[in-house]
Amino acid sequence: DNESMMRKSQEMMIIYKKYQINPMSGCLFSFIQIPLFFAFYEAISRIPAIFEETFLGFQLGTSPAVAAFSLIRIRSNVTQQMKEVAALESRLEDTRADNDAKYKQITTTVDLNHIRDVAINQLGMKYASSDQIVYYTVDNSNYMDQYNDIP
Repeated sequence: DNESMMRKSQEMMIIYKKYQINPMSGCLFSFIQIPLFFAFYEAISRIPAIFEETFLGFQLGTSPAVAAFSLIRIRSNVTQQMKEVAALESRLEDTRADNDAKYKQITTTVDLNHIRDVAINQLGMKYASSDQIVYYTVDNSNYMDQYNDIP
C-alpha cells in the first residue's frame, strides 16, 4: 500500500543521509558513457569496410532505423516460430491422448484369460517346463548379442 511505500522511501532517505550517499551517483557513469558510445558509433559507421559486413544478422553500417526494422523482423520471426512450436506441442499432446485412449480401449476389450483358455484347452498348448526355459543375463548394457540361432 502507499503508506508502507512512503515509509520505506523515507527510511531509504535517512540511510542515504547517514552514510552520505547520493542516489543519483549511480547514473553518473551512464552519463559519461553515452557520449563515448555515440562517438564510437560515428567512428565505426564511417569506415567503408563496415558496410560490407554483417554481425548477428544485421548489415553493419546501416542506419539505426534499418537496424531497428531488422530487429523487429527477427523478433516477429521468433514469435511466429514460438507459436508454431506451441501448436506442434498441442498436436503432440492431442496425439498422445488419442493413443492412450486407443491403448486403453485395446487392453480393456481383449480378454487375456479367454485367449489363454483357448490356447490351452482348444489348441493343446502347455506351459513350459523348467528345463525348457533359458534365462539370459546382461551385465551393464541394454542389449544382448546373439551368437547362435535360437532353436
